[in-house]
Amino acid sequence: MEIGFGTIAEEASKIIPRYGQCTDGCGRGIANSTKVDALVVSAVSNWGAYGVSACMAALLRKPEVLHDKQTELRMLQECVDAGEIDGVKGMPTFSVDDLPGESHAIIVELLRMIVERGTVPFKIVPKGREKARALC
Repeated sequence: MEIGFGTIAEEASKIIPRYGQCTDGCGRGIANSTKVDALVVSAVSNWGAYGVSACMAALLRKPEVLHDKQTELRMLQECVDAGEIDGVKGMPTFSVDDLPGESHAIIVELLRMIVERGTVPFKIVPKGREKARALC
């Protein structure tokens, strides 16, 4: 479990049987005891970070706050070149949690498109003209 799960440790231990159990002899289990003010849960921790960045970009109305697909691919390659170990595969590969690097870049690209579309200035449609707005 990633940082912050200490915030919901009791609930998580009810849902995830091995939450507090050691699976490799370390004596700690997979639980993280760190508590946070705002817990972000995602299937892949990188995706949670992308989501936080996308929210910041949307709130600030600055899509450039969220990096783009090319930057994601470049960062992942730099990590591999530096010897980064995929947490699932246990070796340096162009992947994160056993998912190809390209899939992460696509998620960044999709979030960026959503932010860009959501931060485009919009016009207030006068009452009675809703159908015209639906066609736009």
